[in-house]
Amino acid sequence: MKGKCLGLGRNAHHSTFGVETREMMVKLNLSILKLFLPGLLLGGFTAWLIMREWLKDFVYRRGFEGWVFLLGALIIFVIALLSVSIQTWKAAKQNPAVALQNL
Repeated sequence: MKGKCLGLGRNAHHSTFGVETREMMVKLNLSILKLFLPGLLLGGFTAWLIMREWLKDFVYRRGFEGWVFLLGALIIFVIALLSVSIQTWKAAKQNPAVALQNL
């Protein structure tokens, strides 16, 4: 039985559990998105309120546009998505025996 497991290749543990690397990445990235969107709405609204109150007493004030918040949110989301994807890819391609030895 030991020889048969070694002959299956590096992705034997994924096919055993029925999950491919791409499926794992999609599921984890969707879970990050579910956490990111409420945080974006709450944080963006809070930042807008604070900035509005802070800037209202300035003599030379300028209105701020929504694209600034969206650009910041997009940059943060891309960084989070890349970091989760890279870590998922590394974990999926790692030999499970090596991971268990490090416990």
